[in-house]
Amino acid sequence: LHGGDGGLEETEERIIEDEEVKAPVQLKTEFLRALKDKDLQLASKLCQIILIYEPEHPEASEFLPLIRDRLLEEHRCEDDEDSDEDGDDDSDSHEDSRASSSSSLSDDDDDVDDEDDERTTSSKTTGSIQVRL
Repeated sequence: LHGGDGGLEETEERIIEDEEVKAPVQLKTEFLRALKDKDLQLASKLCQIILIYEPEHPEASEFLPLIRDRLLEEHRCEDDEDSDEDGDDDSDSHEDSRASSSSSLSDDDDDVDDEDDERTTSSKTTGSIQVRL
């Protein structure tokens, strides 16, 4: 009796070892949905999980490098857009600061002219004594 049980256990172990572990259908479905929705971050993660279950999965093996390339391309485009926006902001701020500098200079000139007018007015009203305001 004992010999028969030992053989049964060995057979069960061999069956388990011989069985291919496959990724759950739900995982594959979510991966396809992520691709359809163009959610490449999620698709990449799900594809990696599929490859953990099935390292030789043909579609996942083909898709993963393509998804990674697309993610890198999108990341580069975002970086380019960010640097372009930063460059535009800098030139705008320089123009703004130049405009405000020139307007403040002209405002200062106006203030000096106003002070001269006030001095003249003050000296006229006080007679010969010049009052500086």
